[in-house]
Amino acid sequence: MKIIAWFFVLFIFSYQVFCQGSSHRPRVVISSDFPPIDVIPGTLNYGAPEKKSDPDDIQSMIRFLVYSNDFEILGLIAASGTLANIANKQNIFDILDVYDKVDDNLRRHDPAYPLPDDLRKITKQGLSGTYATPWKEIIGEGKDSEASDYLIDLLRQPNPAPIWFCFWGGTQELAQALWRIKQQNDEKQLMNIISKIRIFMIAQQDGTGQWLIDNFPDMLILVMQNAYKGFFYYGLGADPKLGDSAWVSKHIRNNHGPLGGIYPESGWDHTKKGVIEGDTPSFLYVLSGAMGLSDPEKHWYGGWGGSFKADSLKKNLWVDSDRGPKAISEWQYSRQNDFEARMDRCVKIPSRSNHNPIAIISKKTTKDIIHIDANPGQQLSLDALGSHDPDGNSISYSWTYYVDASTYSGLLNFTHSKKSKLSFTVPKDAAGSIIHIILEVKDNGRPRLSSFRRVVVRVGQ
Repeated sequence: MKIIAWFFVLFIFSYQVFCQGSSHRPRVVISSDFPPIDVIPGTLNYGAPEKKSDPDDIQSMIRFLVYSNDFEILGLIAASGTLANIANKQNIFDILDVYDKVDDNLRRHDPAYPLPDDLRKITKQGLSGTYATPWKEIIGEGKDSEASDYLIDLLRQPNPAPIWFCFWGGTQELAQALWRIKQQNDEKQLMNIISKIRIFMIAQQDGTGQWLIDNFPDMLILVMQNAYKGFFYYGLGADPKLGDSAWVSKHIRNNHGPLGGIYPESGWDHTKKGVIEGDTPSFLYVLSGAMGLSDPEKHWYGGWGGSFKADSLKKNLWVDSDRGPKAISEWQYSRQNDFEARMDRCVKIPSRSNHNPIAIISKKTTKDIIHIDANPGQQLSLDALGSHDPDGNSISYSWTYYVDASTYSGLLNFTHSKKSKLSFTVPKDAAGSIIHIILEVKDNGRPRLSSFRRVVVRVGQ
């Protein structure tokens, strides 16, 4: 019995070490026009205005909560939402009450899962009546809220590490906080605050989004205008069978505990049943950096949350890359399998669950991007020997030349792209270019899970 217990402890310890790597967990604030958990989809012709909304925020929040161990969560903001256009933090409290029923089992897999009470303490209520409203009507004196006051205190903390603001609804609360700080005429403090803010907006859902873009040209802002549709089960490039009603019923809603049981069947349109998580790219974009697939500071790199290009007029603004929804749907298989496994952990013990393999390149166990300098015509070798699976499953390898993030667009011939060791010759016409290579290590468990590493080759002149 003692041997089994010690094996269990060692399994959890090794899994945590490899999952966490050397990088700090990214700091995030989630702001959502969050509806009641018994929300009524907008296309149905019944129900009180405060009950009717887009259920996709609940879908996204469920996914976020089972990934909450991978983030340092600094705030959950209830922004104005539903057809009643009200902010109600009780709606977030209600889903945290459901999370409270599964978090103990999740911590058997990773003790980094936050306590529900800790999340309740940082859940704050925004201003009602802001959705689709011009900024002049919702910024200024008399427009403060519990949430904007909380963000002022948060932003004034001396920690310079980036804070990712993931906006699933409007941006009024952050805009009001910055307006209030700006009124104090402390330019140095304001610049320090702006330097650590990272904004990811799902569209612009009130007038303060444009106000932030226009008034803070040095603040990083990503606006996903249309690409989020790549997360829809029927989105461009998506396989419907990996997110339709049947998939959701089998892998999320049924036999996965109370949290999975409240996963809404649809989004705004009640006739389209399946995954409609239009807000999820915001935090998966950040997570892609923590998991070794991308770097959220390099917005063109691409990953589970899509990719961006610089706006032609605003230096601080990044918008959907030319690939649009396909930049998200191309990762559907790995991220949906990953979500399925996370939901399994709500009800299964670690020994009965599958966990991600550990991808290692050149004996480097961290998840940082690997940078290599090379010359045209040079032979390069990359070795994933040492990669393994914490559950003892078999693993396979796949090396991919990721053209979308590369500045070189010619052919790149790989030798043994499905083996642990990759060899290739840097093309002679690649001088001065950048080549991105992604390693995917996949196990043969159920579901099949992947881990990624990225190599960026800088080719000299």
